[in-house]
Amino acid sequence: MNYNKHIKDYLHLYLGCALDPGNIVLTPERLKEILDDERDNQLILRPISDLKEDEAIELGKRLLLVPQGRISAFKNRWNKWVVKWSDNYRDHWLVDGEIFNQHQTIYLLKQCFDVFGLIELGVAIDQTKFTSHEQNKN
Repeated sequence: MNYNKHIKDYLHLYLGCALDPGNIVLTPERLKEILDDERDNQLILRPISDLKEDEAIELGKRLLLVPQGRISAFKNRWNKWVVKWSDNYRDHWLVDGEIFNQHQTIYLLKQCFDVFGLIELGVAIDQTKFTSHEQNKN
């Protein structure tokens, strides 16, 4: 069984995210060109560790069993986001980057997060460490 990950297997999930070279936005038209032309492009994605408080809360809202109401988020001593929706110590969810439901996954993909470990495999670029020629000019 082949477990190799190829960027072309994931590109269609990241429409609207940036590509390198050129720091261009991935559109359906560009996706077709890339797939037809065999060009070597890399997605520019955010690691889950780059999650901000408002994004952690948004993920918490997308849990199926979370009652709508006041939801808060904080970082624990291991620097992981914890989403809490009541004062009961059991009413929380740890954003560990390993398991997301379908609603959370769609949200993360739209925000250009690396939910498949593509950065670690070298087929995507970590946006927090990325500098393009356009960014260096400013």
